[in-house]
Amino acid sequence: MVLCYKRFKMRNKIFLLGCVCDNIKFLWNEILKRMFPKKKRTKLIKKIVAIIFFVITQISFANAGIPWEHWEHQNDFSDKDLSHYAKTHIYTCKFNCIKNYAAYEFYTESDGNVFLALRSRQGQFAKFNDQKKVIKDRIELGPKWKYSDFDMQGEEFWFGFKAKLPKGTKSLNAEEIMFSQFKQIQKDANRKDCHFQPSMKIKIRRNLTGYFQINGSFKGQSIKRSKGDIQVNGQQSILNYSWRKFMIGTKFSNPGWMEIYVDGKLVKKFVGDTLYNTKPTHCQRPLKKTNYVFRIGVYRGTYKNNLPANYDKTYDEIHFDDFVSGKTKVFVENFLNN
Repeated sequence: MVLCYKRFKMRNKIFLLGCVCDNIKFLWNEILKRMFPKKKRTKLIKKIVAIIFFVITQISFANAGIPWEHWEHQNDFSDKDLSHYAKTHIYTCKFNCIKNYAAYEFYTESDGNVFLALRSRQGQFAKFNDQKKVIKDRIELGPKWKYSDFDMQGEEFWFGFKAKLPKGTKSLNAEEIMFSQFKQIQKDANRKDCHFQPSMKIKIRRNLTGYFQINGSFKGQSIKRSKGDIQVNGQQSILNYSWRKFMIGTKFSNPGWMEIYVDGKLVKKFVGDTLYNTKPTHCQRPLKKTNYVFRIGVYRGTYKNNLPANYDKTYDEIHFDDFVSGKTKVFVENFLNN
């Protein structure tokens, strides 16, 4: 306290501020000494620091904007570069490789258009699934992972792509392939990934017919699955040898909506909870952060007791082009149509 009086006598504003700080520090230490023993004092200080850090973190998250710069993208694959996608699902063989097999490859059509061929075979990224009943493998393109805290209430999100089969494809080797999906992955109170199904899947069967699947917002809710095959302009096959345009849009709300378009035709409009954070009964509350994932690719599945002969020697291939995502239908539609 003597030091403080000396500073005060110097009538310097900086020293006056130091005086006030010294007084606060002195009083704080006196209160701690008289109320708490040394061990308890240390624990109390740690708790106070943790609370301050938590409050600052929550304020930061509350002010975090929606990362549209992360989601808005247009790729016609002309640069033949996949570095801006998450590496977790892009397969590159490092050992025990099959001769003349590549999981992805760029091709150029006669008109100069560049597109991407994706392939998957047994064992490819098998680590993601238990393989007990269904043999699964995959290669998928999607944005790099970005967990954030923000409010999507009332917002719209759209993505789209073109897809076709290699010429000569009469049927798949796998029972079915999911070639597009959209899902929300959340960090729960235990900081673990919390999700149970993609919000939306589009699949093609062995006979080349296809269907969509939209899941409810909580475990146990009935799945909204297409009653019949996706048919556009009388075509039975969901994919053929010509480019088909797929566009998926959703409005985040409860109730919100999700729409699926094929070649410009609306094949499904789902109305319901699209926030997927209002009834996550299987997640430890409170939910911490959310990551929105949209992918295209070759995600195969075949029941173990249904494996064809020489299944491990075969693969399936789908061609993709004009992968696009953004906050409006017009943004996505214009890119697909140009």
